[in-house]
Formats: sequence, C-alpha cells, structure tokens
Amino acid sequence: MTAGDIYTIAGDGTAGFAGDGGAATLAELSDPQGVAVDSSGNVVVADSINSRVRLVAARTGTYYGRAMTAGDVYTIGGNGSLSYSGNDGPSTQAQLNLFESSAVRVDHSGNILIADTSNDRVRVAAERSGRFYGHVMKAGHIYTVAGDGSEVLSGRLPNGVAATTTPVVQPSGVAPGADGSVLIAASFQGRVRVVAGRTARIYGQRMKAGDIYTIAGDGSAGTKTGSDGDGGPAVKAELYDPTGVAVDHSGNVVIADSQDCRIRLVAERTARMYGRRMKAGDIYTIAGDGVCGYAGDGGQAVKAELRVPYQVAIDRAGNVLIADTFNSRIRVVAARTGIFYGQRMSARHIYTIAGDGTAGYQGDGGPAAQAEIDFPADVGIDASGNVVLAEQCQVRVVAARDGVFYGQHMTSGDIYTVAGNQVCGYAGDSGPARDAQLCGQVSSVAIVASGNLIIGDCIRIREVTK
Repeated sequence: MTAGDIYTIAGDGTAGFAGDGGAATLAELSDPQGVAVDSSGNVVVADSINSRVRLVAARTGTYYGRAMTAGDVYTIGGNGSLSYSGNDGPSTQAQLNLFESSAVRVDHSGNILIADTSNDRVRVAAERSGRFYGHVMKAGHIYTVAGDGSEVLSGRLPNGVAATTTPVVQPSGVAPGADGSVLIAASFQGRVRVVAGRTARIYGQRMKAGDIYTIAGDGSAGTKTGSDGDGGPAVKAELYDPTGVAVDHSGNVVIADSQDCRIRLVAERTARMYGRRMKAGDIYTIAGDGVCGYAGDGGQAVKAELRVPYQVAIDRAGNVLIADTFNSRIRVVAARTGIFYGQRMSARHIYTIAGDGTAGYQGDGGPAAQAEIDFPADVGIDASGNVVLAEQCQVRVVAARDGVFYGQHMTSGDIYTVAGNQVCGYAGDSGPARDAQLCGQVSSVAIVASGNLIIGDCIRIREVTK
C-alpha cells in the first residue's frame, strides 16, 4: 500500500449478505453503520441491515472462539433474523435487531460492546473467557449486559439492580467507562447510565459488578430547561437528548447534551478540573449557555452558544472536541493554556478549529477555521493527534502539527481532504484517496494501530494508508 492511497478491505459493492469465511472484498455488506478496531487490529463492523456484527481479520489467528484467516470476513454476532434470542450461547446463533444508529465499541478487555438498539439492550460478544460485567462469559458467546427489552421512557428507574432487569430504551451509543464499566447514552430516557464492570466506587456512587446505575439525568427529557441541576448531583439534573459520551483523561464522563445545546461533565472524582472545583458524582456545564446558536468564540466556553452538538471526543492534550453539527463547525474547549491546532488558546475558553459556518467544501489546504465543512456528524483523533472529520462524501483532517500525513505535507491548523473528491459514488481504489469517490455521508471512521483510517462507506469498508 502507498501512503495516502485508498483500498477497499470489505464489500464487493452489492448490498446483501454473502461471503462469510472468504475474502472480505468479495463479500456483501448492507449499510455498515459502525466500525471499530479491536485489540488485535481486526476491523469490527456493525452490518446494520443484515443485523450482524462482522469482522475482517487483520492476521491469521483465533478470535472470538474461532480460527480466522487474514483478509477474510466472519460473522461474530447475529444470525440475520430480526428479533432477540440466543443469549449466553454462540454469538453467531443469536438474533440481533440493529438499527441505522447502532454502534460497536471495544471494551478494555477486548470484548465487543453492541448497541442492540431495536432490541432495547446492550450486548457483549466475548473475545475471551472470563468474568465481565458480573457475568461468566465464554469466548465466542454473546451476553446481554443491560436492558430487559421493555420501553419505559420516563419515570423512576431502579438503581443498583441487575442491569438486565431494567429498561434501556434504544441505546444510541455505548463507550467503555472507568473501572471497566460500560457507559450508555439512553437518549430517549434523558439519561446516561452505567453498567459496573467491577464492584467499586465510581462517579460518586458505590457500584456492584453487573448492576446498572444512572449517573446523569432524572428522566425529564424534552423540558429544555438547560442547565437545571448544574453543580449538584448529576442524577437529579435534566438532560435533553444526550447523544454522545466520551471519557476524558481523568475518567470524567463528557456528554453531548445535544438539544440543550450544551456539553456537560459528570465528575469521576473530587478535584479542580476545567478551571473549577468539582465534586465526584456532580454535573457541570463546560460549554454552552443553553441558547442554540453561534457565539462566544475566544471567550469562556460556558458563555458560548452551540447548535445541536452531536458528538464529543478528547484529544491528547485533554481538550474537548465538539462536533457542533448544525453550526457546521468543530470547536474546542481548551483544557489548559497553550498552542493547539495553530491557535493560541486559554484554559476553559472555546475556539473554532474548523468551519466558517457555511455548509460546503472550500478552503482545503488553508486555515481550517476559515474553511467550509459539511455538517460534521462525527469527530475523532488519529494516531498522530490530528482531528478527523466525517462529512458528506469525504473525510478531512485538521493538522495538529506540521508534518507529512496520508501522503500530504500538512501545516498545523490547516484542513486537508484525505478521502473523497466531493463527488458521491465509488471510484479510485488503489489510487490517491483524495481523488477517489465515497458513497455518501461517512457513517464512521476508526483508526488501526498502524495509523491507517478505516471508513464506513455505504456498502463497503475502505482503508486510507497513513
């Protein structure tokens, strides 16, 4: 492979299901809505319309209880039937009911977390045998770790009970949390919940392995009362459609409280963070004043306006990156004073690092904050610390420092297309990625250990070499 070139690693361009156990590039996929990279470098795919979780083996070996060959594709969860069954048994015999928003993530033990959205559950495909989330698991088997399948949207939800005995309605996202826990963005319930990985005190609460706890939100979804509850127990605060969660370097939970147009934080420990004294288990707004708009750049983040911030990420310096989706911008809350992305930043202040507010494509090779970007749905950090944006028919990068990345010379703070030529389609394999066509809205981007980008591209999975 050549730096900056693009290659299809899974999918033959036909929407369907075929090819398991053979070359991944000859297989059929159907709307892969999430990609992740496991601890062995394998690419894990939420093949949503096929209601399966599939894997492209990075090298020959035994994974998830079965022998695999490098470059081949395998189902590691789901049998294609849209229902719920197969718990505690072989994961390939289970029924999943994935949805277009379904996601897969890799936990700290290498197991696959599955947002089984339409089944109202979170499940785990075990990579190895052991005890996880209060369950004894066997490699290659699947287990429900949260949700009883019911759809209770509001009211009091029990805390400190077995996670499989309580509702988790259409989980929109999952992420590994502190002490081996699983964080769940239960947006329809106006809460962020956690399944404890071990018995310990986390997020200000004493938790037992396998039990579920609300760590933020009282269920008053849709009231849009903004910062109600700030500075107090997070479980008594109001959230309005929490869509994304991330964990910062101190173990705090950062929440994209999207319809409140705020970014909020649940403190994992009592300490001074983000310029203020925080108490374990309490909630704090770190960006946004509750007015959905655009204002406040260069000033205090809590006085700024955001417009439907959909996802968050944490960079190497601990800064909080915000996909300020409907402002067509990427913004940063600086964790400390310094120079980041070519700008001088002050701690606790907010800055636009990409996007001038116009949805479109202009400005490549120049300052990212003066460029057009197209409703960024996701934001992430690559192996070199650059910011990666998933846009319509393209993937772009804001350079964190000067250097050569993806076959291009880049300058800190400038923006560059690394895949896609603005024309939606499929072309350009084995050539420069920026001259290639991508199918449509890029659903997700993941980073492999080598630093290459993995792109969910409609009915294919593609890779851009570092």
